[in-house]
Amino acid sequence: MNDKRRIGFLMGKVDGTGGIARVSSILSDALVHTGQYEIHVFSFHPSLLSSGFHWNDSIVVHDLLDVPKNMFRGLPKALKRLRSNVAQYEIEVLVICGFNVGLLGVAATRFKKTKVLYWSHSSFKGYKVPFKNFNEQMASYFADAVVTLTKADKVTYRKRTRAKKIVQIYNPVDERILRGNKTYNMDSKKVISVGRLDESKNFHSYTLDVAKKVFDRLPGHEWHIYGSGDYKDYILEEISEQKLEGKVVLKGHADDIYTLYPQYALLVMTSSFEGFPMVLLEGMANQLPMVSFDVPTGPNEIIRNNENGYLIPAFDCDQMAEKIVTLLIDHEKRYLFSKANSKLPDEFSVGQIIKKWTSLFDELQR
Repeated sequence: MNDKRRIGFLMGKVDGTGGIARVSSILSDALVHTGQYEIHVFSFHPSLLSSGFHWNDSIVVHDLLDVPKNMFRGLPKALKRLRSNVAQYEIEVLVICGFNVGLLGVAATRFKKTKVLYWSHSSFKGYKVPFKNFNEQMASYFADAVVTLTKADKVTYRKRTRAKKIVQIYNPVDERILRGNKTYNMDSKKVISVGRLDESKNFHSYTLDVAKKVFDRLPGHEWHIYGSGDYKDYILEEISEQKLEGKVVLKGHADDIYTLYPQYALLVMTSSFEGFPMVLLEGMANQLPMVSFDVPTGPNEIIRNNENGYLIPAFDCDQMAEKIVTLLIDHEKRYLFSKANSKLPDEFSVGQIIKKWTSLFDELQR
């Protein structure tokens, strides 16, 4: 008889290229390895499992739709199938991964014994759109607990929602990054940024403003951007207009991004906001010095200013460019920043994070 606890993860797209799919695969794999859980993943959009993320073979993936549809058109069928699956597989806890599926997860578990966790993956102060705000408020109100990624967001959710219980748990770094000996590349003349090519990452604006200032002083360097998204053509136009071809390079989505970090001198993030920037955590795990705008939420919980990187007042492109140039020129400082990242803090380790999740599951199921 299977006496494992049955946990479900609900997300928009199980094979997406963003942070939700990536961290959910890490967490669910770690839960499976405890031997205590049977994991089911429910994907609103049909899944191909071709994202490059590792999903444990024992995890059962359920598609809620047979063909892709937007949330409004697909909600009735997805809701019916999710309610049926939750009952059929006797899901004890359903983890709603992100605001996009907030309403779906809440509706699917109404009047059922299933406990509900809303796992927020974006800053509460991020996108100001009615759909996001409504879903977050609904999910927070009806969930048995809300999990925020940062300490700052925990405070915000407490002030601005009617959540019953709020717990802060960091995202874990993928243990595959930590394998083997890490050697920082002191000779690299390349900067790396990673993220969706969308408005919030500012690759079309602040990144290029900063890059132009950097390359005016250091013409022999390059800036590589990894990611995909709707802003690709716009960014390419801006690169051409600012005569940065060959200096700022769009590298596309990389399934093997973990193997690429060691090629770079430092990691830069120019986002307007984040949920919890996994990119910075991955940069830290690869001993890269980091430079980021100090925006909501997460950078100031990963970067220790002037110790393992620089926190720049939001959107101060002059100061960001100055700090990047400083690091690229000053090899000793760059080495010290890299060395400060040689040991990942325990609070970001998979082991510590799994303890918090299992403790939360235990509490909900008492």
